[in-house]
Amino acid sequence: MPTHSDYDLKTAVQRTANAYARIANRTMGCKIQIPVPLDFDLCYINPKWAGSASHTMSISINMVLLQDYPIEIINDTVPHEIAHLVQFDKFDHEGAQTAGHGWEWQEIMRRLGKKPIKCHTLDVTRALKVHKEHVAKMRKKGKKRKSNDDEE
Repeated sequence: MPTHSDYDLKTAVQRTANAYARIANRTMGCKIQIPVPLDFDLCYINPKWAGSASHTMSISINMVLLQDYPIEIINDTVPHEIAHLVQFDKFDHEGAQTAGHGWEWQEIMRRLGKKPIKCHTLDVTRALKVHKEHVAKMRKKGKKRKSNDDEE
C-alpha cells in the first residue's frame, strides 16, 4: 500500500471537503464556509471515530485513521461529516435539533451521491493506542485534556 505524507493526506481531505461543500452550497442552498474548517488533532475527537462535525461548522478528522485508511476517510468520512454540516445549516437552528443520523442526514447523504452509512468498520486499534499515549504525554506535561479521553 503506498504511503502518503500527512501534508498530502490533509490536502486531499481539504479538497474533498471543499468540493462537497460547494455541491451542498450550490444544490441545497447552504452557506458552508470554503475552505471548510478542518482539524486533525487527535485530542479533539474520540479515537474510535473517523470524523466529527461540530455546530461551529467545522470538521475534525482522526489523523491516525486517515493515515491507515486514506481512501475510506476521504471517500466516506468526509462526505459523511459534510452532510452533518448541511444538517446543522439547514435544520438545526433556533433551538431545533435533528437526530444525528436521522432522515434529514440520510437524505442529504443521498443528495451528495453517497449511501447513508452511520458508522465505519475500520480497525481503530492503532488510533486507540496513539490517543492513549498522547493523553499520557499531555498529562505528564500538565496540560488539560481537550477531549473526553476516558470513554473506553
